[in-house]
Amino acid sequence: MAEVRYAVARSNRRPSGTGLPRPQKEIEMRLIGRLLPLSLAVAGAALTLAARPAHACDERAPERYRSATTIWCVNPGIWAGHQAEVESFFPYGDKVVAKLEELFAVTPDDLPYTIEVMEPNGYAMTPSNYGPGVAVTGDAFYNDFAGVQGYWGYLLVLHEFVNQWTGLVTGGWPTDWWADHRSPFPNSMDEQIMRTLGLNEAADAQHSRFADRNSGDYDAQVVMFNHLFDAHGFAGLRKAFQLIQGDGLKWFDLKDPPAYQDQTEFVSGNPSALLSNFVTAYLSLGAGEDVTASFLAAQVGQRPPNWEGNWVDTSPDSQTVTAIANAHCSIAAAAAAGTAVTDARSALRKGDYASAQVAATANCAADCPGECACKENACVAPWVTGATPQPPSSGADAGPGGPDGGVDAGCGCTVDGGARGLSSFLALALTVVVLGRIRRRRA
Repeated sequence: MAEVRYAVARSNRRPSGTGLPRPQKEIEMRLIGRLLPLSLAVAGAALTLAARPAHACDERAPERYRSATTIWCVNPGIWAGHQAEVESFFPYGDKVVAKLEELFAVTPDDLPYTIEVMEPNGYAMTPSNYGPGVAVTGDAFYNDFAGVQGYWGYLLVLHEFVNQWTGLVTGGWPTDWWADHRSPFPNSMDEQIMRTLGLNEAADAQHSRFADRNSGDYDAQVVMFNHLFDAHGFAGLRKAFQLIQGDGLKWFDLKDPPAYQDQTEFVSGNPSALLSNFVTAYLSLGAGEDVTASFLAAQVGQRPPNWEGNWVDTSPDSQTVTAIANAHCSIAAAAAAGTAVTDARSALRKGDYASAQVAATANCAADCPGECACKENACVAPWVTGATPQPPSSGADAGPGGPDGGVDAGCGCTVDGGARGLSSFLALALTVVVLGRIRRRRA
């Protein structure tokens, strides 16, 4: 029997007016005993989803469970044949939501989210057919992988929600090394979160898929995120997501230098070196160290596998990463000192990190936040040579050691290799799933 594998699909919607072409990717899924590819289309789907109220199951998938955080709508055939297996997942959905609220420091205002158990069709998606949430092929909840029954149910529910929460921080994560064309970040988080929820066998199976060079799924960038987690835990990621939100950054708002008016793919769009540098800078601030070298070692910014069409290197560089982090630190210190920083924040949000740099305050030690450091009274990134680290901010996360130890979306994705984070309010462009093997062509 061939290896069982599923694919997940999500809309690849971008904000109107960006004019950005879509990345290439091939989405494959191996079902029981055979290979079954998956292609995506989104035309007309937004109207179908918008007409359906959220949180309302129907006869196609009646409501079987409801809590403050999740509603389960289950296909009647799956319920009739596998009620016990599906019911065993009900607490898991609630635990996933609670863990993601903790990890991302984001509590959605439109809970409960729907978890739809569909007919066996081999795919999963967000949103569900009933509004915000996820939909998962029904056989995922009773099939097994690597000897773990229900592995795909654990994985697909979590994988979809990880991308949804990432999108609640901001949409537009790098399609080349974070999510969409490939899924390094969510595939890493799938392992880490399943492990913290006590699903060690499922977490081990996920680890083997992407960390074993002989598995066929090996991904150096999943390993890269695993190492980032090993060093800094959930707290480092959570800190990065908090800083992104605190600075009001939205990756779609980055614009082409020097005018910072338009957005072009490979310049300030997605993918682009500017986007890679910004994401790397904030992950570095969360970690308390410059992670650029480890990202470059994992080939971040190099042409991804199976990418079709033009490619321009999107690799981050330490000098730019540090300049972005320095701009954040200078703005934070100036704001703490009571200096107006509206223009500086506006510049930073557009990607003009040079103009976002604010003059040093009179007392760096008092004004500089805990994720930064002081050098000659300037508030700078903590890895700047000669800088004196600040004491951790009040209430800061503990250091490495446990799952929360110390040093984060609309998404079209595959568990095998692609996901793009999507917030629920951008998720109205529901993916229409068509069986068959094609490559998405650039617009």
